[in-house]
Amino acid sequence: MTNTGIDELVARRIDAIVDDPGLGTDQLTAALDQAACCGVGQLVVAPTSLVAATHAADKARRRPRLVAQCGYPSGTHQDLVKAAEARLAIEYGVDEIDVVLNHRGIVDADSNRLISEIVTVREAVPRPMVLKVVLDTVLLTGEQIAFAARTAQLAGADYIRAGTTRTSDGDAAEVIAGIAQVAGTRLGIEAVGDFTAADVRRLFDAGASRIGTRTPQLLF
Repeated sequence: MTNTGIDELVARRIDAIVDDPGLGTDQLTAALDQAACCGVGQLVVAPTSLVAATHAADKARRRPRLVAQCGYPSGTHQDLVKAAEARLAIEYGVDEIDVVLNHRGIVDADSNRLISEIVTVREAVPRPMVLKVVLDTVLLTGEQIAFAARTAQLAGADYIRAGTTRTSDGDAAEVIAGIAQVAGTRLGIEAVGDFTAADVRRLFDAGASRIGTRTPQLLF
């Protein structure tokens, strides 16, 4: 990393999140071009943008890895619907799947429900394709986050994608450190938020292996 931004190797560990469902091919092409200029490794899109995103990727100067979200945005879809979304995304040529977990299963500490949900999607996303489970950690307690991380690892997920707040007050780094303590090296951890380059340094130090952001321009 430089003093003011991040270097090329770190940029490839950044997920640029472009999940506005109303984006068309031209807008997604512009996002892909920006990602190419920054060296960003992944572009995360909404399910409704899947066709436009894959068409735009074919035209991009450098194609980042495409990540499709399933169960977006609420996570309340039926498990089989999430799995069907994942299969369709894979048919369209995406490289990774993010599945939004049902918040109620986490809050109720219902491990059977949560395992069933993740396993159903995992069966639709065969390895070596990466499956990330999405947690809105701002709405969860530390105990609930730890429960979700343990259950996700048991059910076969590869990553926890943790939506957090800025790290200026230390909260996001503490959340990531807590997940890392539970997951160890068994799960990758992606921290999601509107971060600066300094924030990214703290998050990697805390145990994050990827960063997701809707404002990648703040990092460069």
